[in-house]
Amino acid sequence: MLKLFAIILFVGFPLSVVGQGRASNHETLRIAVAANFYSTAKEIAEAFSQKHGIKVELVNGSSGKIYHQLLRKAPIDIFISANHRYTDELYRSHLSGQPFALSLGRLAVWRGPSYEGEWSEPVRKELFEESHVAIANPKVAPFGQAAQRFLSDMGWHPTAKRKLLTGESVAQAFHFARSSRKVLGVVAYSQILSLPESSRGTYWLLPEPYNSELVQTIAPLKSCTEKAVCRALVEHFRSEASSAVMERQGYRKVAGLSTN
Repeated sequence: MLKLFAIILFVGFPLSVVGQGRASNHETLRIAVAANFYSTAKEIAEAFSQKHGIKVELVNGSSGKIYHQLLRKAPIDIFISANHRYTDELYRSHLSGQPFALSLGRLAVWRGPSYEGEWSEPVRKELFEESHVAIANPKVAPFGQAAQRFLSDMGWHPTAKRKLLTGESVAQAFHFARSSRKVLGVVAYSQILSLPESSRGTYWLLPEPYNSELVQTIAPLKSCTEKAVCRALVEHFRSEASSAVMERQGYRKVAGLSTN
């Protein structure tokens, strides 16, 4: 019933929805989260729900699409973006409270479990020559923007033999890569780690410059800033325990990182 309720509640907000947590009162908090960070946010929010008895509902999609929905007053309390650009713009527009950087995302090239060869530079180059490549839509997804920059630096471009597959979010790009052994995914490292170890295939973590913009950032929407429970959830995401979850799921802790 909770999942059905959440879907009805978010009519007109075209992102996938999951309800979670128990509630000992009528308080419900709604988080819109970048697709790459969904499983991480889910684990962190579940811990908050279990501790405080507050129901938390998550929606996920590309950061850019969520941002544009928030400009149209979508019913969301907290936004977690895959970069700081969107949360900074909401803050400057007086639509949110202070954004806070949580961690740094990491970009990886992934080849599914069907590939068991080595992953040396010559092999990687050959694979890119003969494979389709899946990335998130760079117009709305920070991981797609980083992936596009990587492909441009490589000199890779689509041809008659190889195609660029663009997902609406990094979650869909990862789905494309998992669906065919002929597709390389330039995706979030956290997505690879979310798989069982036997299914993680072969991957290559990209150099740090490609991760520099992937600052996972949290901001309470303006309507939520006066709620004590909302402030408590933001602080929960900023806690050491939550940072440990992020690190375990492939994100890097960045001391002193600021936004806006």
